[in-house]
Amino acid sequence: MTKEMADSYKLRITQSNASSLLCVAYDMWLCFMDEALEAFKAQSKDDFVLGLKKVQRVNQEIINMLNPSNEDSFKMMQIHFYANTIIVKSILKGEPHDLDRMKEMVKKLSDAFAEIAKADTDGPIMQHTQTVYAGLTYGRGTLNEAMDPMGSGSRGFTV
Repeated sequence: MTKEMADSYKLRITQSNASSLLCVAYDMWLCFMDEALEAFKAQSKDDFVLGLKKVQRVNQEIINMLNPSNEDSFKMMQIHFYANTIIVKSILKGEPHDLDRMKEMVKKLSDAFAEIAKADTDGPIMQHTQTVYAGLTYGRGTLNEAMDPMGSGSRGFTV
């Protein structure tokens, strides 16, 4: 993952509500899985295992986000427990074991949650974050983003 991608994920996380935060986690899951599979194709076993461990950490975060008392969430948790089993088998064998099939399943879940996130009107989970302004200045072929260093005036400790 490049620094720009990591910064993009950080920005999305700070601006996300509950459902869009799950979308960010799914995007990270898919990104790390792509990196792991590319490492395997490049015959870099260490990078393959490292990529799968990153996927495994994001997978655990997704499980933690789900509400086990909700029947649909519980079914999704079972899918992610199964994904973890496949990831562990792939790490131990040093080769992809049904990872493509698991990636397709997670992609479908990601698409479904993207639709749910569009309908979710809740505010961001994180409060008192920096305000990000996009489009104040333009770079060569890019849109620059600027952050308000003072925030809304209510950041940090106040007396």
